[in-house]
Amino acid sequence: MGSTQRCVLSFVDLYKSSTNTRHLNLRELNEDEILRIAEAFSDIAKRYGLELVTCADNIDLSDFGIDHGHRIDPELIAQICGYNLDVMKDNNQRKECGCVESIDIGAYNTCCHGCAYCYANFNNDKVRLQSSRHINTSSLLTGEIQNDDVVKERKVCPLKSDGLF
Repeated sequence: MGSTQRCVLSFVDLYKSSTNTRHLNLRELNEDEILRIAEAFSDIAKRYGLELVTCADNIDLSDFGIDHGHRIDPELIAQICGYNLDVMKDNNQRKECGCVESIDIGAYNTCCHGCAYCYANFNNDKVRLQSSRHINTSSLLTGEIQNDDVVKERKVCPLKSDGLF
C-alpha cells in the first residue's frame, strides 16, 4: 500500500477577511452538493483503501463512512511519537474544528506557489519581496536577524502524558 492512509477534507468556508479569493466567485456549498461530493469521495477512498474524515465541518457524513476528524490529530501524533499527549483543543479555531493547539511556523505572504485560494498570501508584491529575501543558510524563513529585531523565546512545556500508550 502507499504512504497515505488518511485524507482529511473540509468544505469551503468563506471568511469575510479573505480578500484574495473574491475574484474567484467562490460560494459555500449547500447540503445537497456536500452529500453528493461526500458520496463520490467516499467511493474513491474505499477504492484506494483510504480513511476519509472531515475537519471543521458540522455536517454528519457517517452514512458514507466519513467521520469527524482533525488535521492536527492528537491520536495520530501520539501514534507517531509512541506516547500519549496532554493536549487541548485549539481555541483559536472554529467551534467545529477538533484540532489540538499548535504553533504556526509559517509567515504570511511568503509562499511562491501562487494558489489562488490561499488565505496566507494576500499581497503578491510582498510575496515577491519576501521570496527575494530568502537565504538558504538563515534560520529564518526570509532574511536574517537585524540589529533592531526583537527575538522573543516562546515558552513551551512538555506535552508528553504520564498515561500509558
